[in-house]
Amino acid sequence: MIPTKLLSFISLLIICLVLAPIILYAKKGKPLLVGTLAPHFSLPNQEGTQQKLKNFLGKKIALCFYPKDNSPFCTKQLCSIRDGFAVLQDHGITIIGISADSAKKHQDFKKNEKLPFMLLSDTDKKVASLYGAADGWFGMLKRITILINEKGFIVDIIDSVNVSDHAQQIVDGFAKTRQ
Repeated sequence: MIPTKLLSFISLLIICLVLAPIILYAKKGKPLLVGTLAPHFSLPNQEGTQQKLKNFLGKKIALCFYPKDNSPFCTKQLCSIRDGFAVLQDHGITIIGISADSAKKHQDFKKNEKLPFMLLSDTDKKVASLYGAADGWFGMLKRITILINEKGFIVDIIDSVNVSDHAQQIVDGFAKTRQ
């Protein structure tokens, strides 16, 4: 016979597993689509200087949304980009990391991990909402990368990020748009 407390716990767990996807997907707005114009935004970088998407038009852009500075998988993801940064530059790709962490926290993270690209602070998650990255687990941002061409159009959405080889995923994402 199963103890009452265990049975209650199992019932609650099943309810959560059934309802969680429904709640998460119900909160989503209109999804971004490949071929649509990337939503414009302005966010502070790690130094507190406002950066606007329109200032990067004319370049290939990878907007890398990630949950949190200094967490194991986020550090691995961004260090993978750091380690492949020369290849990304050879392909003319500008990397922009975005999370809900503060500019100060970004500044420390960037310095500690020697990240050669800017990190933007989206503390109110408005930009993440525009890009479909705001509804991650426990209120954090989703790990998703949006690839934007020189004209400002979304050319690929990487929603299954390989944290160990994300730089190559980005290069491959832009490469498949030329085919």
